[in-house]
Amino acid sequence: MYVFRIHIRPQGGSADMQATFDHCLKKNVLGVVWGTNTNQNTKDWDEYYNEASQIHDNLNVCIYVH
Repeated sequence: MYVFRIHIRPQGGSADMQATFDHCLKKNVLGVVWGTNTNQNTKDWDEYYNEASQIHDNLNVCIYVH
């Protein structure tokens, strides 16, 4: 499996953020992460959120995607 990192900030075409987001969901190519202070990987939402909220003030987009 290949993993690529991009920022989804559409500037061209219709610059429609919702259409871009929907396309990524449809193609199963969307993941959102805000870094934490550990190198631990987890699939547990509560564990991740607790760690990330210690260093990030706004996790609204991450919560929305979850």
